[in-house]
Amino acid sequence: MRWLVVLLFLPLVGYTQLYDISAGVGGAMYAGDLTANTLASYAHQLNPAANVSAAFYFSPAYRVRGYALIAKLSGNDAYSDLDWQRERNLNFESNIQEFGLQVEADLGRFFNLPPVRSYPYAFIGASVLHFNPLSEFNGRMVALQPLGTEGQGMPGYDPKYRLMTTAVNFGFGYKYPLMDFVDLVVTAAWRRANTDYLDDVSKNYVSNAELAENNGELASLLGNKIGRETGRTRGGKYSNDWYGVGLISLRYYFGKRRNIMSRHKSGYTGRCPSKF
Repeated sequence: MRWLVVLLFLPLVGYTQLYDISAGVGGAMYAGDLTANTLASYAHQLNPAANVSAAFYFSPAYRVRGYALIAKLSGNDAYSDLDWQRERNLNFESNIQEFGLQVEADLGRFFNLPPVRSYPYAFIGASVLHFNPLSEFNGRMVALQPLGTEGQGMPGYDPKYRLMTTAVNFGFGYKYPLMDFVDLVVTAAWRRANTDYLDDVSKNYVSNAELAENNGELASLLGNKIGRETGRTRGGKYSNDWYGVGLISLRYYFGKRRNIMSRHKSGYTGRCPSKF
Protein backbone atom coordinates (compact mmCIF):
# COMPACT_ATOMS: atom_id res chain seq x y z
CA MET A 1 0.00 0.00 0.00
CA ARG A 2 2.79 2.47 0.82
CA TRP A 3 4.31 1.97 -2.65
CA LEU A 4 0.91 2.78 -4.17
CA VAL A 5 0.83 6.07 -2.27
CA VAL A 6 4.36 6.89 -3.45
CA LEU A 7 3.41 6.23 -7.08
CA LEU A 8 0.29 8.39 -6.86
CA PHE A 9 2.19 11.35 -5.42
CA LEU A 10 5.34 10.90 -7.52
CA PRO A 11 4.29 13.49 -10.16
CA LEU A 12 4.13 16.13 -7.43
CA VAL A 13 7.86 16.01 -6.74
CA GLY A 14 8.89 17.16 -10.20
CA TYR A 15 10.22 20.67 -10.76
CA THR A 16 7.56 23.35 -10.96
CA GLN A 17 7.12 26.91 -9.78
CA LEU A 18 3.94 26.63 -7.77
CA TYR A 19 2.55 23.99 -5.42
CA ASP A 20 -0.17 23.70 -2.83
CA ILE A 21 -1.06 21.42 0.05
CA SER A 22 -4.57 21.01 1.39
CA ALA A 23 -6.45 19.30 4.23
CA GLY A 24 -10.20 19.08 4.65
CA VAL A 25 -13.14 17.51 6.46
CA GLY A 26 -16.72 16.93 5.42
CA GLY A 27 -19.22 14.21 4.64
CA ALA A 28 -19.80 11.26 2.33
CA MET A 29 -23.03 9.71 1.06
CA TYR A 30 -23.55 6.35 -0.63
CA ALA A 31 -25.95 5.65 -3.54
CA GLY A 32 -26.69 2.05 -4.45
CA ASP A 33 -28.95 -0.93 -3.85
CA LEU A 34 -29.57 -0.04 -0.19
CA THR A 35 -30.45 3.60 -0.85
CA ALA A 36 -33.98 4.65 0.04
CA ASN A 37 -35.48 7.94 -1.08
CA THR A 38 -36.54 9.20 2.34
CA LEU A 39 -35.17 11.94 4.56
CA ALA A 40 -34.42 9.38 7.27
CA SER A 41 -32.41 7.32 4.79
CA TYR A 42 -30.40 10.30 3.57
CA ALA A 43 -29.68 11.37 7.14
CA HIS A 44 -28.51 7.85 8.00
CA GLN A 45 -26.33 7.66 4.89
CA LEU A 46 -24.48 10.92 5.62
CA ASN A 47 -21.17 10.00 7.25
CA PRO A 48 -17.84 11.74 7.99
CA ALA A 49 -15.00 12.10 5.50
CA ALA A 50 -11.54 13.69 5.50
CA ASN A 51 -8.71 14.12 3.02
CA VAL A 52 -5.24 15.50 2.43
CA SER A 53 -3.86 16.48 -0.97
CA ALA A 54 -1.00 18.15 -2.80
CA ALA A 55 -0.89 19.70 -6.26
CA PHE A 56 1.57 21.10 -8.76
CA TYR A 57 0.61 23.76 -11.28
CA PHE A 58 1.12 23.89 -15.03
CA SER A 59 -0.16 27.47 -14.70
CA PRO A 60 -2.19 29.31 -12.06
CA ALA A 61 -5.30 27.96 -13.83
CA TYR A 62 -4.34 24.28 -14.37
CA ARG A 63 -2.97 21.72 -11.93
CA VAL A 64 -2.70 18.03 -11.13
CA ARG A 65 -3.62 16.92 -7.62
CA GLY A 66 -2.82 13.74 -5.73
CA TYR A 67 -4.98 12.96 -2.71
CA ALA A 68 -5.77 10.48 0.04
CA LEU A 69 -9.34 10.20 1.36
CA ILE A 70 -10.95 8.31 4.22
CA ALA A 71 -14.73 8.09 4.52
CA LYS A 72 -17.53 5.96 5.88
CA LEU A 73 -20.44 4.71 3.73
CA SER A 74 -23.67 3.13 4.94
CA GLY A 75 -27.15 2.09 3.82
CA ASN A 76 -30.16 0.47 5.48
CA ASP A 77 -33.43 -0.89 4.07
CA ALA A 78 -35.18 -0.09 7.36
CA TYR A 79 -35.35 3.60 6.43
CA SER A 80 -37.23 3.01 3.16
CA ASP A 81 -40.89 3.84 2.59
CA LEU A 82 -41.19 0.88 0.18
CA ASP A 83 -42.65 -2.34 1.56
CA TRP A 84 -40.43 -4.67 -0.46
CA GLN A 85 -37.28 -2.87 0.65
CA ARG A 86 -38.18 -2.90 4.34
CA GLU A 87 -39.05 -6.58 4.00
CA ARG A 88 -35.64 -7.31 2.44
CA ASN A 89 -34.13 -5.78 5.61
CA LEU A 90 -30.49 -5.54 4.51
CA ASN A 91 -27.96 -3.05 5.89
CA PHE A 92 -24.25 -2.32 5.62
CA GLU A 93 -21.51 0.07 6.58
CA SER A 94 -18.00 0.31 5.20
CA ASN A 95 -14.90 2.40 5.75
CA ILE A 96 -13.31 3.60 2.51
CA GLN A 97 -9.62 4.35 1.97
CA GLU A 98 -9.07 6.04 -1.39
CA PHE A 99 -5.97 7.30 -3.22
CA GLY A 100 -6.23 9.17 -6.51
CA LEU A 101 -5.14 11.76 -9.03
CA GLN A 102 -7.28 14.47 -10.58
CA VAL A 103 -6.86 17.28 -13.10
CA GLU A 104 -8.29 20.66 -12.09
CA ALA A 105 -9.13 23.69 -14.25
CA ASP A 106 -10.41 27.09 -13.17
CA LEU A 107 -13.66 27.85 -14.97
CA GLY A 108 -12.98 31.56 -15.39
CA ARG A 109 -10.53 30.79 -18.19
CA PHE A 110 -13.02 28.70 -20.15
CA PHE A 111 -15.85 31.23 -19.93
CA ASN A 112 -13.71 34.37 -20.23
CA LEU A 113 -14.98 35.77 -16.94
CA PRO A 114 -13.74 39.11 -15.62
CA PRO A 115 -11.08 39.08 -12.87
CA VAL A 116 -12.50 38.05 -9.48
CA ARG A 117 -11.17 37.36 -6.00
CA SER A 118 -12.89 33.98 -5.69
CA TYR A 119 -13.91 31.57 -8.41
CA PRO A 120 -15.10 28.05 -9.18
CA TYR A 121 -13.16 25.22 -10.77
CA ALA A 122 -13.92 21.76 -12.14
CA PHE A 123 -12.00 18.51 -11.87
CA ILE A 124 -11.97 14.93 -13.10
CA GLY A 125 -9.82 12.02 -12.02
CA ALA A 126 -9.39 8.36 -11.12
CA SER A 127 -8.62 6.51 -7.94
CA VAL A 128 -8.10 3.16 -6.27
CA LEU A 129 -10.00 2.35 -3.11
CA HIS A 130 -10.32 -0.29 -0.44
CA PHE A 131 -13.70 -1.13 1.10
CA ASN A 132 -15.05 -3.79 3.46
CA PRO A 133 -18.85 -4.01 3.90
CA LEU A 134 -20.03 -4.97 7.39
CA SER A 135 -23.48 -5.74 8.75
CA GLU A 136 -24.87 -5.90 12.26
CA PHE A 137 -25.71 -9.33 13.70
CA ASN A 138 -26.61 -9.92 17.34
CA GLY A 139 -25.02 -6.67 18.41
CA ARG A 140 -21.72 -7.09 16.56
CA MET A 141 -20.46 -6.07 13.14
CA VAL A 142 -19.76 -8.95 10.75
CA ALA A 143 -17.66 -8.75 7.56
CA LEU A 144 -19.91 -9.75 4.65
CA GLN A 145 -17.45 -10.48 1.83
CA PRO A 146 -15.98 -13.66 3.42
CA LEU A 147 -19.50 -15.08 3.87
CA GLY A 148 -20.47 -15.14 0.17
CA THR A 149 -24.02 -13.91 0.80
CA GLU A 150 -24.99 -14.27 -2.90
CA GLY A 151 -23.35 -17.68 -3.24
CA GLN A 152 -19.89 -16.38 -4.09
CA GLY A 153 -17.36 -19.18 -3.86
CA MET A 154 -19.97 -21.94 -4.24
CA PRO A 155 -19.86 -24.32 -7.25
CA GLY A 156 -21.53 -22.66 -10.22
CA TYR A 157 -21.43 -19.17 -8.69
CA ASP A 158 -19.09 -16.18 -8.98
CA PRO A 159 -15.85 -16.06 -7.01
CA LYS A 160 -15.80 -13.76 -4.00
CA TYR A 161 -15.45 -10.13 -5.04
CA ARG A 162 -12.26 -8.19 -4.34
CA LEU A 163 -12.14 -5.56 -1.62
CA MET A 164 -9.91 -3.31 -3.78
CA THR A 165 -11.36 -1.56 -6.80
CA THR A 166 -11.06 1.58 -8.93
CA ALA A 167 -13.33 4.58 -9.39
CA VAL A 168 -13.73 7.62 -11.59
CA ASN A 169 -14.51 10.91 -9.92
CA PHE A 170 -15.62 14.35 -11.04
CA GLY A 171 -16.91 17.48 -9.42
CA PHE A 172 -16.64 21.16 -8.70
CA GLY A 173 -14.85 23.38 -6.22
CA TYR A 174 -14.98 26.98 -5.09
CA LYS A 175 -11.94 28.89 -3.78
CA TYR A 176 -12.06 31.94 -1.56
CA PRO A 177 -8.87 33.74 -0.38
CA LEU A 178 -8.60 34.04 3.40
CA MET A 179 -5.12 35.58 3.55
CA ASP A 180 -1.94 35.65 1.53
CA PHE A 181 -1.23 32.16 0.18
CA VAL A 182 -4.20 30.55 2.02
CA ASP A 183 -7.57 29.74 0.45
CA LEU A 184 -10.78 28.34 1.89
CA VAL A 185 -11.99 25.70 -0.57
CA VAL A 186 -15.37 23.95 -0.81
CA THR A 187 -15.64 20.89 -3.07
CA ALA A 188 -18.40 18.51 -4.11
CA ALA A 189 -17.43 15.32 -5.96
CA TRP A 190 -19.09 12.16 -7.17
CA ARG A 191 -17.46 8.76 -7.51
CA ARG A 192 -18.58 5.83 -9.66
CA ALA A 193 -16.97 2.69 -8.30
CA ASN A 194 -15.95 -0.12 -10.62
CA THR A 195 -17.95 -2.57 -8.50
CA ASP A 196 -21.55 -3.17 -7.43
CA TYR A 197 -20.44 -4.63 -4.10
CA LEU A 198 -19.66 -1.61 -1.93
CA ASP A 199 -22.84 -2.66 -0.09
CA ASP A 200 -22.46 -6.47 -0.64
CA VAL A 201 -25.67 -6.44 -2.72
CA SER A 202 -25.73 -6.94 -6.49
CA LYS A 203 -27.49 -9.93 -8.03
CA ASN A 204 -29.88 -12.65 -6.90
CA TYR A 205 -30.87 -14.52 -3.79
CA VAL A 206 -29.55 -17.97 -3.00
CA SER A 207 -31.85 -20.14 -0.91
CA ASN A 208 -31.20 -20.50 2.81
CA ALA A 209 -30.61 -24.23 2.46
CA GLU A 210 -27.96 -23.78 -0.27
CA LEU A 211 -26.19 -21.00 1.58
CA ALA A 212 -26.19 -22.86 4.89
CA GLU A 213 -24.87 -26.05 3.31
CA ASN A 214 -22.07 -24.42 1.31
CA ASN A 215 -21.16 -21.11 2.96
CA GLY A 216 -22.42 -21.60 6.49
CA GLU A 217 -25.35 -20.66 8.70
CA LEU A 218 -24.24 -17.03 9.11
CA ALA A 219 -24.20 -16.51 5.32
CA SER A 220 -27.75 -17.88 5.21
CA LEU A 221 -28.96 -15.61 8.02
CA LEU A 222 -27.45 -12.41 6.61
CA GLY A 223 -27.78 -13.12 2.88
CA ASN A 224 -31.41 -14.21 2.72
CA LYS A 225 -33.38 -12.89 5.68
CA ILE A 226 -36.80 -13.52 4.13
CA GLY A 227 -36.42 -17.06 2.77
CA ARG A 228 -36.46 -16.24 -0.95
CA GLU A 229 -35.81 -19.09 -3.35
CA THR A 230 -32.69 -19.18 -5.50
CA GLY A 231 -32.77 -16.81 -8.47
CA ARG A 232 -35.12 -14.17 -7.08
CA THR A 233 -33.84 -10.61 -7.48
CA ARG A 234 -31.84 -9.30 -4.52
CA GLY A 235 -30.13 -6.22 -6.02
CA GLY A 236 -29.71 -4.14 -9.17
CA LYS A 237 -26.95 -5.99 -10.96
CA TYR A 238 -26.89 -3.65 -13.98
CA SER A 239 -25.52 -0.56 -12.22
CA ASN A 240 -22.44 -0.04 -10.10
CA ASP A 241 -22.42 1.79 -6.78
CA TRP A 242 -21.80 5.52 -6.41
CA TYR A 243 -20.88 7.80 -3.55
CA GLY A 244 -20.53 11.53 -3.14
CA VAL A 245 -18.07 13.50 -1.02
CA GLY A 246 -18.33 17.10 0.14
CA LEU A 247 -15.35 18.77 1.81
CA ILE A 248 -14.32 22.10 3.32
CA SER A 249 -10.56 22.54 3.12
CA LEU A 250 -7.72 24.95 3.78
CA ARG A 251 -5.22 25.25 0.93
CA TYR A 252 -1.71 26.67 1.34
CA TYR A 253 0.44 27.79 -1.63
CA PHE A 254 4.21 27.57 -1.77
CA GLY A 255 6.97 27.57 -4.35
CA LYS A 256 8.93 30.18 -6.31
CA ARG A 257 5.82 31.71 -7.87
CA ARG A 258 3.37 31.57 -4.98
CA ASN A 259 3.08 35.38 -5.02
CA ILE A 260 0.82 35.05 -8.05
CA MET A 261 -1.79 33.42 -5.77
CA SER A 262 -1.68 36.22 -3.20
CA ARG A 263 -4.93 38.11 -2.72
CA HIS A 264 -2.89 41.32 -3.05
CA LYS A 265 -1.56 40.41 -6.51
CA SER A 266 -3.34 41.06 -9.76
CA GLY A 267 -2.52 37.55 -10.91
CA TYR A 268 -4.96 36.12 -8.36
CA THR A 269 -7.98 36.29 -10.68
CA GLY A 270 -10.53 34.17 -12.44
CA ARG A 271 -8.78 34.86 -15.76
CA CYS A 272 -5.46 33.25 -15.01
CA PRO A 273 -2.72 33.47 -17.59
CA SER A 274 -1.92 30.32 -19.55
CA LYS A 275 1.68 30.29 -18.36
CA PHE A 276 3.92 31.96 -15.80
